Amino acid sequence: MATDFGDFSTEHPGPGRQYRHYGQPLSNFVVSLTFLSLLKGLGDVWTFLLYAALSLVGLWLCSRFVPETKGVPLERIERDLRLRRPLRDLGRNA
Repeated sequence: MATDFGDFSTEHPGPGRQYRHYGQPLSNFVVSLTFLSLLKGLGDVWTFLLYAALSLVGLWLCSRFVPETKGVPLERIERDLRLRRPLRDLGRNA
């Protein structure tokens, strides 16, 4: 499943495309590299519980540290980042 996070900067879109391009295959590689070893060592149930726990930790980290910017223009987000506003305040009225 492809995910489109958009570009991270209106002036320099390259880094955003790189993160978007390499992030998913890298995580797939890590899972592919560890899955069979964990399956053999931990068994079916514990392997899937471990991946589920890691997914929940990732979900919590995203909900805790990634700001909600729905409906906020990219230019405003970039301006707020240049002004060093706290991440939790991105997308809120100043």
